[in-house]
Amino acid sequence: MFRALDKIEPPIIDNFIVFFDISNPSKISVLSFDAYDNSGNCWYLVSEDPNPPSFDDPRWLFDQFPTPIEYDLQREGIKTLYGWVKDGAGNFVSTSSSILIDWTPPPYPLTLLNLPPKNTKSTSAKIMIGGEDVAFYKYKLDNGDWSEELPVTIPIEFSELSLGYHTLYVLGRDAIGNWQTAPTSYTWRIYRERMIFPSIPIKNGDFNGDGKVDKYDLGLMMANWERKGANPYDLNGDAKVDKYDFALLMLYWTLE
Repeated sequence: MFRALDKIEPPIIDNFIVFFDISNPSKISVLSFDAYDNSGNCWYLVSEDPNPPSFDDPRWLFDQFPTPIEYDLQREGIKTLYGWVKDGAGNFVSTSSSILIDWTPPPYPLTLLNLPPKNTKSTSAKIMIGGEDVAFYKYKLDNGDWSEELPVTIPIEFSELSLGYHTLYVLGRDAIGNWQTAPTSYTWRIYRERMIFPSIPIKNGDFNGDGKVDKYDLGLMMANWERKGANPYDLNGDAKVDKYDFALLMLYWTLE
C-alpha cells in the first residue's frame, strides 16, 4: 500500500460521542465519530484497548465511521472506548470517552427519616428520604397517584390529613436512572383524643341529707330534670338528670 511519507501532520478529530441508555443496559452506543485530514483520506477504528492498533488491522474503516453503532457490555463499572484515526501516511491520532455503566438499582429498602409515630394526633408530617445510592424518588399516599420525580434533598410534606390510617409508598432511583423494583412503605394512624368526663360515684339519692330517700328528694330531682353536666342529682354519672337517675332514686327509696 502506498504511504505518503512526506506528510507529517496527523488527522484532526472533530468529535467522538458515546452514549449509555438505561433502557438498553447491555450496550453502549457510539453516536458520532468524525475527523479531518488535509490529505482527504481517513480511516476509523473504535477499540477498548488504549494501545494503538496496527496500521494493517482489518478493523479499520475507510472514510466514514458507521454511526450509531453499539458495543455489548459484560459488566458494570467505568467503560472507556478509544477512537483511533489514521491517514495514508501512517499518522495516528486518538481520543477517548468514558461512561459509568450501572444497571443495578439502589439497595432495598430506602431510608425514611422523621416519620410520624404509628399512632398520632398530628395531621401533618415532614418526611426525609435517604439511602445508599438513592438520588431521586417519587411517592404516593394511600391510593393516590405517584408524584413527579424529586431529588432526595426535597422532603415529603403533608398537612391537614384526615383521621384514620395512611400508608406512604416511596420508590427511589440512583443517579443513572435505575429504579427500585418495589416501594418502601410506612403506615400510621391519626386519631382524635376523646373527651373523658370525670366519674361521679353513684349516690343514694338523699339529696337533703335527712337520712332517708323520699318525696322531698324526688321533688329536688324533678326540679333539676334534664339538667346537664356534673351535679348531685345525676346519680349514674352520665352528665344529665334523666329516667336512669329516677330509677336509681326508686331503688334507694326509703320504705315507711
